[in-house]
Amino acid sequence: MLLDDFIMGMSEGYDTVVGDRGLTLSGGQRQRISIARALIRNPDILILDEATSALDQETASNVMKNIMKYMGDKTVIVVTHRKDVLKYADHIYNLDGKKATEVT
Repeated sequence: MLLDDFIMGMSEGYDTVVGDRGLTLSGGQRQRISIARALIRNPDILILDEATSALDQETASNVMKNIMKYMGDKTVIVVTHRKDVLKYADHIYNLDGKKATEVT
């Protein structure tokens, strides 16, 4: 789902009042807006720490697919416990205490 589709689906579209710190939004809605804010800055490196934790599996997968498409050849570092997100990775590292091992 594109961010514009999400916003236009709200009661007042772009004029919807979301309250202080987005308190009227769900956790997943706040996560999607935060990701959009990060992407609009067009960073060379994007670090996501449990960025899709409040999203259902299908939405999280769709969001990650779109992030990777948008970022192209840029570096995206994703910290996650969700194995379904890993399918978008070129390299996967398992962090165990102080040791990081690449998973092949």
